[in-house]
Amino acid sequence: MFERLPRDTRRCANTSRRAGTVGVDVKMSGGILGLQRLAGNRATADLLHVQRQPVIEVEGILDPQQVTGAIFYYKQKPKRYTKEVINQIQVAVGTLPKDEMDAADVQAVAEWQRTKGSEFEPHLKVDGMAGPRTLPRMFQGGLGISARITVYVGEMKSILDKWDELKTPEARRLALKAEINKHLGEVGVPDVELTTGEGNQFDSTTWTIFIRASAFKELPADPAERERHTTALTSTLYHEARHAEQAFRIAAMLAGRGLTEGQIYWQTSTKKDVIKEALKPENQLKPGTMEAAIAEGWYDSQNGADSPKTHQVYAELNAAAKAFEAAEAAKEANPTPENQRRYEAAVERFKAAEAAYYDLPQENDAFRISDEIVMKFQALKKASKSPG
Repeated sequence: MFERLPRDTRRCANTSRRAGTVGVDVKMSGGILGLQRLAGNRATADLLHVQRQPVIEVEGILDPQQVTGAIFYYKQKPKRYTKEVINQIQVAVGTLPKDEMDAADVQAVAEWQRTKGSEFEPHLKVDGMAGPRTLPRMFQGGLGISARITVYVGEMKSILDKWDELKTPEARRLALKAEINKHLGEVGVPDVELTTGEGNQFDSTTWTIFIRASAFKELPADPAERERHTTALTSTLYHEARHAEQAFRIAAMLAGRGLTEGQIYWQTSTKKDVIKEALKPENQLKPGTMEAAIAEGWYDSQNGADSPKTHQVYAELNAAAKAFEAAEAAKEANPTPENQRRYEAAVERFKAAEAAYYDLPQENDAFRISDEIVMKFQALKKASKSPG
């Protein structure tokens, strides 16, 4: 069965079968462990530095120590949080633009995270740090713009309302491919290929979105299943397209730093034809801009300093999914108290792994968009059924 829905509407087992949807090699190596140790040492040094900072008190939802830590967060990334970027954050949260972030600014960021960051799932952490999860929501761009999402949802409903008129899976695939490439093209991202695969995922090396073959079949006859299927398909297609946009922005950010085609390919494995597009002057992201700062956050998680942790998250998600399925099968075959206990432990393990997965910057961003799509699609379907 094809599905991708918000966490509260999915069974654990269904989600587990999407554990490979990220298209990342999760094999561990000694080199990665070395990087982890280095990252740990660096984190310890940073923590000690934060603890030595004077505690700043100002009214707001963060305590003084949190305020101090948030201010230090911006100061330790001067190339990312340039005056231009800082000023944009300050304007967005309603404080006066100035050269640096101060206590009033980080309290205002925290308030923004508490209110605006809880509109869609996953909710933002309230910490005053406008980092790689907060910035894409605060400064919506490309496929993340709410108005564009609204247009897409309406267009997808029109396609799905005429699904039966598209007689074959191939005709439906072509209709969906044209729809998603229309939106990618409008935000300056190269067209993707859309084809069937074992899971739902985007692969930057081939610039392809893979969707389960069941997505292109006739819609279920049962109304509830039909609505579930169409909602999931609408959300999943755009979600994976957002990953394509993220990959293109990363390449454009690296191009803006002056990297060559070969250097960008070595760091990202993105399809070379796509890198060539990113290298065009009009597509490059200038260092120190908000667009570059957002792309840097995605890059850090997928390809940069945080990638070892990201690989661990993906590996644990896969392992937890397999453990859940094994425990579920054992419980159903032999419902003993011990098997029930193992099943419950497997569920908790998977929930923790899934939470870490949703917290990855690139997934946090894409699932926020997915949640908005689901809400808007369901509202549109409901409105179309209303009389008058």
